[in-house]
Amino acid sequence: AFGGAAKARSASDINNSVARALRDLYRTHPDARRVAADSHGALVMPDIIKAGFVIGAAYGEGALIKDGRTHSYWKYTAGSVGWQAGGQRTRMAIFFMTKKALRGFLTGDGVEMGLDAELTVIDGGADVGLDTTTDRYDVIVYTFGRAGLLGGASYTGGQYTRIRR
Repeated sequence: AFGGAAKARSASDINNSVARALRDLYRTHPDARRVAADSHGALVMPDIIKAGFVIGAAYGEGALIKDGRTHSYWKYTAGSVGWQAGGQRTRMAIFFMTKKALRGFLTGDGVEMGLDAELTVIDGGADVGLDTTTDRYDVIVYTFGRAGLLGGASYTGGQYTRIRR
């Protein structure tokens, strides 16, 4: 189920995958259209693969969309340790709601650290809708299109890195 997703992809492949992911996001989460319209940019990771048994890893490639166009290409890599088992594919869209948040992402080191507790069911996963205005948030993240079975609680460290395509 996960074969072929973690290989380097061409710019055209990434752009096509990002467009499909956004269409699916807007179809399944109509409020995301408003979030996108209000944002200063979005990092869309159309295919992140996670797998682990005690020690885990994740990888995905995507694009930063700014002013309706691809601004740059990015990869996401992560490692985790803790009680965890299984594998999962997921999609993620990170909307930067302020110029400061977008600038911070583009000029920062791209590292994210945190505690991660998750349980994902085949073709499932819970998402929380927004019922307030987007101007209260610097960054809004949607995870969607989950498939696979991954459960556990782990300490996760990840990094977004700009790539050339």
